[in-house]
Amino acid sequence: MPDQQPIALEDQADRYDGRTRDLLYLLTKPEDPQPLWSVQDLEREIEAEAMPHVHELLDAGLAYRTSDGFVFASAAGYKAVQLIGQVI
Repeated sequence: MPDQQPIALEDQADRYDGRTRDLLYLLTKPEDPQPLWSVQDLEREIEAEAMPHVHELLDAGLAYRTSDGFVFASAAGYKAVQLIGQVI
């Protein structure tokens, strides 16, 4: 599409980081003390592929994944949200 502006790499990185952060916020909803999410439900919620973001949270120790594929926030994930606040 010649009339569209190319997306800068910084914008793509910000969008990617934003989805990872949004995923962490979903996992640490204050009204639900320990939600279990399937990857498919997360994908529907963020309207994008969730696995790369889930892997980032897992690698950072902010989430855990059960043997049957459900994802939930770790204590470190809750603490990270407490420290940075939940910005929507």
